[in-house]
Amino acid sequence: MKIRQLIKKEIKFYLNTLTGYVLVSLFAILVNIFFLKDLFAIRSFQISNFFSIIPWIFVFFIPALSMRALSEEKKNNTFEVLLSLPIKESDIVISKFLTALILVILGLILALPSLIFVKIVSNVYVLEIVSGLIGVILIASAFISFSLFISSLTDSYVVSFLISSIALMFLMFFQSSVFEGVISDVLLRPVTFLLPYGHYLDFTKGLVELDSIVYFLSFAFVFLFASIINLEKKQ
Repeated sequence: MKIRQLIKKEIKFYLNTLTGYVLVSLFAILVNIFFLKDLFAIRSFQISNFFSIIPWIFVFFIPALSMRALSEEKKNNTFEVLLSLPIKESDIVISKFLTALILVILGLILALPSLIFVKIVSNVYVLEIVSGLIGVILIASAFISFSLFISSLTDSYVVSFLISSIALMFLMFFQSSVFEGVISDVLLRPVTFLLPYGHYLDFTKGLVELDSIVYFLSFAFVFLFASIINLEKKQ
């Protein structure tokens, strides 16, 4: 069974239950509601307002999407069945990761009405929208990999959701402004480099920085690799 077949199996699971529909639809609804609320409150048609909302919704949406991914397999002892087939732990983790990413993209497609509205009523450059979407996909990839890692540590999806959400909330909360005046300027740059939100903000401003791309890809790789190692140890 190849990765593509595993992805089809995972997507079919989500689409055969209300879980997938509810989570994806709820994500799109929340993005549109919060954006339109801010839009009419501040009466500003800035594309950065749309993209700045999304990571905060990801803090809860992605852990909810990923909490069952590995913990449920462990709880139901279905890993042994999967590994009896010609597949590896890496195939399982990568397929779970790509499935979650596909569902995130579906949610973004459903959230497009707000984006289209801003494009119609304001002078937004297409490159700003493209860079923002790249940033969304990258931070989603990082958050999914982290949530999968937490899911690989426990057989309780509730525990997985809580730990992932709280940890991601802290990562988002600790921005460079929190550390200004607290630590020296020498340490400020390396500390803030490790925090995701600053890197993400570059994309919302229409900037596609190489170091930010490397940061998110490295973040995702580290936690996907850690998930694979963790599963291999448990076999």
